[in-house]
Amino acid sequence: MTRGLLYYLHAITPLHMGTGASVGAIDLPHSREVSTGLPNAHASGIKGVLRDEFKGMNDHAVLFGARHDEVDNRDQAALLISDAQLLCMPVIAYAGDFAWVTSPLALARYGRERSFCVGDILPAIPRPTPDTLCVTQTTIICEGTSAYLRDVVLPSTVCGAADKWAALIADDLYGKAGGNEAEPSLHADFVKRFAVVDNADFLFFSESGTEVCMRNRLDENKIVEKGALWSEENMPAECIFWGTITADTIQTADNKTHEASGCLKNFFEHVKKTLKDNDSYMQFGGKASVGRGQSRFLLKGPALT
Repeated sequence: MTRGLLYYLHAITPLHMGTGASVGAIDLPHSREVSTGLPNAHASGIKGVLRDEFKGMNDHAVLFGARHDEVDNRDQAALLISDAQLLCMPVIAYAGDFAWVTSPLALARYGRERSFCVGDILPAIPRPTPDTLCVTQTTIICEGTSAYLRDVVLPSTVCGAADKWAALIADDLYGKAGGNEAEPSLHADFVKRFAVVDNADFLFFSESGTEVCMRNRLDENKIVEKGALWSEENMPAECIFWGTITADTIQTADNKTHEASGCLKNFFEHVKKTLKDNDSYMQFGGKASVGRGQSRFLLKGPALT
């Protein structure tokens, strides 16, 4: 395996990457990690979108694997795409409209993989105590010394490390502040709304802040069919996930060896030519016909700098 690439999934409309069924109160819940309970997005759905988006590239079958109806011998895929993990959760705030909330655990996991892929030296992680939050110096989500997020009042502390993490993530999402490619207002807004809460509080907001809507099916007379009412959980617009793309050395059925570094470089080079500023709008997950899943897909890595 070789060093990889960091990707972001930034939801522009509500996102539904579900589990298919549930035994709980919500009929179609969003996928969540078993270990943490935090929302995630399965790699299989992300890989399928990327396979279609880049289907014209060289060695497409080598990188993504051949479909069973394309060739007689199906080869292993060289690209290794991880599940996407939640980095920032948008939470309604009674000052500043909403906050982009994260946690020490989310930043630590993200930072570990970012260091591997990009090689950055990262700032210290803010460590708010339970039921408090760390904010940036330019924050707009506080009223006095507290932030009102949903129905919770959290005392706030301005933290220099929060500024550094906010700027680092905003640079990837919107271009470096002051650079030719930056979107100044969006970059500044992200930093102003960035906040770090305790891990337990982050889990609470990830559970209470999802969008649960009721759906139904109509018959030919436009009447709701009996038993055809269901509930569906979506991640809200503006949530931000991250994941990694690495590569493995494989040998295909024609006895050719494809080195991991070459496969990853081929993918990188095609992405640079295809995506403007390594950023593209794509549709992820289900419920596309009702506008779900419109997202920005962004790449970050040493081969793209």
